[in-house]
Amino acid sequence: MSNSYNAPTTSYLWVIPVVLIGVVAAAMIGVGFYLAFPELRYIKGAPCNPPNIEPAPSPVKDTILPVAESVSAAPKSCDVLLKTMTPEEQKVLNVLISHKGKYLQKYVVKEAGLSRLKTHRIVARFAQRGIVTVKEFGNTNEIQLSDWIKGSNPPNTAAI
Repeated sequence: MSNSYNAPTTSYLWVIPVVLIGVVAAAMIGVGFYLAFPELRYIKGAPCNPPNIEPAPSPVKDTILPVAESVSAAPKSCDVLLKTMTPEEQKVLNVLISHKGKYLQKYVVKEAGLSRLKTHRIVARFAQRGIVTVKEFGNTNEIQLSDWIKGSNPPNTAAI
């Protein structure tokens, strides 16, 4: 009598479908996130410190304009404007500058951290002062910095 007892071997083939289901679920979540947040598609080379987050002021420095420090690449006309603006207006202008002077208003609302009404009023003031031009774009507005802000043309002083 031969004692040939065959112990049952455990198969790990069930791991393959579980891993595949996990990969498909992660891909579906990624596609859902991509579709739910379209503004993230267009952010290329975003700075490490977003312009709408103000650095903590140091006690030694003069803290009149902490937002202007994050806009070192902005033209000098923007620096002059920033000194005369409220902090909320500075946030909106910094968002536009960080997106090369052209952005949709609904995304400016999100990045500046302001309400839709507050952003609309700021943009309306900017348009009245000639700082931006506003074009309707679907159910939102496309805001574009004027050429004299970007540094292309000097402001038209004859109209003043």
